[in-house]
Parts: sequence; C-alpha cells; structure tokens
Amino acid sequence: MADPTLRLVPGRQQWLIARTDRDGASAAEVADMVSGFLQFTFRDVQGDQPGSSPEEVFPTGNHTWRVSAARPVILLLTPSQTEPPVSGSIIARREDLEELPLLNASRPWYLVVELWWRGPAASIPWPALQVTWAGTRQRDYTEADWLLLRSFVPPTEATDPGDDSWSGATSAAIGEGLRVLKSGLSTAALVVAGLFAMGGVMLLASRGRARRR
Repeated sequence: MADPTLRLVPGRQQWLIARTDRDGASAAEVADMVSGFLQFTFRDVQGDQPGSSPEEVFPTGNHTWRVSAARPVILLLTPSQTEPPVSGSIIARREDLEELPLLNASRPWYLVVELWWRGPAASIPWPALQVTWAGTRQRDYTEADWLLLRSFVPPTEATDPGDDSWSGATSAAIGEGLRVLKSGLSTAALVVAGLFAMGGVMLLASRGRARRR
C-alpha cells in the first residue's frame, strides 16, 4: 500500500503535530528538534517547487525556518503535553486516512506550526518520522515519533510575514553579521587592520619589483 499523502495548498495553513515522550526530552528540546522533522518531511515534495533543495532547512531565529517553498514555517506555541484547541477549515486529518497512523508515546507532546506555502499546489507523504535505536530516520505509520494530526486553514486572517528568497535571506543574515562585526570594532582595531592591509600591498609590490629585475 502506498503512503498516504498530504496536500500543500498555496498560502497560509497550520499543522497540529504530536511527538513522542519516550526519550524524556523537555519542551525546549522538543522545540529545537522541529527543524529535523521539517527536513525529513519536505524531502519528497511532489511537483516542481521553487526555493532550495527540499531537504535544506534554513533557520531564521525564534523557532522560524524556511524549507522548500514553505517560507516561513513558524512554531506558534511552546510544546505542551496538553492538546491545544485548534479550529479552521480542515485540509486533512489523520482520522480520515485509510489506515490510522499511530504515535509511539505515553504522554505525547503537541505542537502547532504555521507555514506559508509559496509554491503551486503540491503534495508530500503524510508527515510521520521515526528515529531508530541506531539514530537513522525513517517514515513509519505504526510507531511514529513525530506525526501530523491535522492540517487546516485558520479562521482568522494574518499579516503575511514576508517571502524572502533563500539567497535574500542568506544575504540579509550575512549583511547583518558584517554590520554587527563592524560596529564592534574600535577605531584602533580599524587602524591596525588598515596597516596590515597596507603592509600586504607593499610586500606584493616589492616582490613584483624583484621579479622584474
């Protein structure tokens, strides 16, 4: 039997995700592990999609990521072991699948992420991830460690957070890093850097004269 699939619709949508508690991870640790789940989830996008390679995840701070044409993906709530109430127009839910996927957990963690799909309509295998005892990752619908429970379009509108391209987001991050570095340099440090640069130019010039002799 083929894996069940999930539709990705252009625009804003939210996911209710459940995660295992069997490794004893804290809420903060679960939040930090979302990127690995996203990397695995978007590796098999069906259809020609813009953006990065599907398996690349670009973190942009505050538990926000860009992956494939999902730009951005935002963790909305701190992971909790109480299932949060969610509402909206249902895209898909696990109860409607032909075979019910199961999570390997005693007291699951629940997470809600919001993603803005910037590509055309597409599909992916129903998000489910199992991490084996050897640390390898695989899709397993009977003993999943991460499992999508529901995908839906929320009932309220929200301001579009923006659609930076991968190159744009990377350039912005590099530019900000250079700005911070520059602002942290003292005048003396800049003078020293200039002297080193001048010395390098003079050394190259002297070597050039020596070669011409």
